[in-house]
Amino acid sequence: MSDLPVFDEEALLEDTGYDDEFVVTVIDLFLPQVDELLAEIRQALSRGDAPGVYHAAHTMKGSAGGLHLPATYEAALRLETIGRSGDLSEAPAALAALEAELQRAIAALRVRRAVSAGETA
Repeated sequence: MSDLPVFDEEALLEDTGYDDEFVVTVIDLFLPQVDELLAEIRQALSRGDAPGVYHAAHTMKGSAGGLHLPATYEAALRLETIGRSGDLSEAPAALAALEAELQRAIAALRVRRAVSAGETA
């Protein structure tokens, strides 16, 4: 795991103008995209499709950046760089690292979403 923060909650709140409804919307758009992008990465990796790995990791990186998920952003960047290089030998380890960071990020986002939606635990 990375030494970077999982989630910069304050930065997301600033970006959304402290609008709880917008925070919920942004998180709700991201969460289903995670599974789709991970599936794309896995499929591309299984085919040895470096450009496909690059593209899906690049998209994941952008989404993670927009949500202020620094550790996920860096893990996606690593996978994107591997895809761009064309040598996928390190991609399985990079994918595992991305998946671990995403688990942490999703947990943090779900907590933030619940707070923004006024839900109680």
